[in-house]
Amino acid sequence: MKRKEPSLGDLNELLAPQRGQVSSKRRVPSPPPGPTVTPKPEISEGAVVAAVAPATPKETPKTTKEQNPATTPVHPTLFGTRGRLRRIRFMNRLAFVTLTVLLCVYPAYEWIDQPRDPIFFARGAGFVVLALISIWMSISAIVRRMHDVGRSAWWLLSLLVPGVNVITLLVLFAWPGSSHENRFGPPNRYSTLLTWLLFLLLIIIPLGITPAGTILYDAHVQSLAQ
Repeated sequence: MKRKEPSLGDLNELLAPQRGQVSSKRRVPSPPPGPTVTPKPEISEGAVVAAVAPATPKETPKTTKEQNPATTPVHPTLFGTRGRLRRIRFMNRLAFVTLTVLLCVYPAYEWIDQPRDPIFFARGAGFVVLALISIWMSISAIVRRMHDVGRSAWWLLSLLVPGVNVITLLVLFAWPGSSHENRFGPPNRYSTLLTWLLFLLLIIIPLGITPAGTILYDAHVQSLAQ
């Protein structure tokens, strides 16, 4: 049996599909080259918040009182009962109150015989207010002095007992307070030279006022007798 040789027509039929694929590939135009796109850097959310939020202010250094308020000495006030009071400051407060009362009481002898007019009652009201302020200043000083020696304010009631009140005042004047912190707080600052000078001045002035007041009082009594 003879083998049939492929003819030219058969070869064209075999190559026709491949030629069609090549021609179809050649017909598709390639896309024109576009502009080069540079990728944008990514911005995190934390960076945006940090850029928008205001800058945090620097913390100011805290003072000793803010760091440890329990061990900071409390500066004594005229009318407060908080904290402690040393002996010299205590003496100054009582001497100041005594001097104020003396300076206001002696002129009052000249006003006793004046007519009962509105000015007289206004002066009387002023004396009452001054007396209340002086009493409260004395109580405040005594309470804080008791705190300095480690006693509570209830010991103030001992001043109402005759005889015991003298002993209590002597103890407050002579007994030194604790140099360390107690249950009422740290001690006050040490007394300065100005405090000592004020204390001596408040002692000397009443010594000069007392004789002058006695002379004025005797002259007033003699004028009434005449």
